Amino acid sequence: MCIKNGGDLFLAEAASREFMDNLVSILKIPILNIEVKDTILRLIQNWSVAFEGKHTLSYVGHVYKTLSNEGELGRLYKCISV
Repeated sequence: MCIKNGGDLFLAEAASREFMDNLVSILKIPILNIEVKDTILRLIQNWSVAFEGKHTLSYVGHVYKTLSNEGELGRLYKCISV
């Protein structure tokens, strides 16, 4: 995947406020396919762990915490534990 092999500039773009906010706005679409929603949530979760401790990529962790506080991740956790 691009994130794993991406350079610093690519990672900075993926972790940018503009890109992450666009992902969140997609998540808020009421008729969004559940598989697409789960994939986006899983990616944000994985990226937040991968970018932990990297100040320039910290917005991903902020978005993850916000989604968690809003309850958006509850369904994802249920899918993983089943």
